[in-house]
Amino acid sequence: TLAYDIGTGTGVLSAVLARRGVARVVATDQDPRALDCARANLGRLGVADRVEVVAADLFPDGTGAPGTPAAPAASLVVCNPPWLPAKPTSPLEHAVYDPGSRMLRGFLDGLAARLAPGGEGWLILSDLAEQL
Repeated sequence: TLAYDIGTGTGVLSAVLARRGVARVVATDQDPRALDCARANLGRLGVADRVEVVAADLFPDGTGAPGTPAAPAASLVVCNPPWLPAKPTSPLEHAVYDPGSRMLRGFLDGLAARLAPGGEGWLILSDLAEQL
């Protein structure tokens, strides 16, 4: 089974997927600090052998554009995007701010092309966004 974790951040979703039996997870992020954090966490949790951490803007091929050459289709694609449509003012705020909903739109626009037949896409959002 192959899964993609788009915008992995700390790598927690990738770790959960690996621990739940997903054979191979490809975790992407464009932030070098997030990639380092994910690698460290996955190593500490003992799942680094099943999770490949890749520098990419959204999908493993590096694009969010439908119709671009893509990595193999996955049976599961998950994304926990930043959930505030505002401009970040510090590196830390990139975790919660998504200017113009660029990441969310890119994920939704590119999802179908990355799913294997019968595959699922999971958009994971915090209920904190509803309280703002």
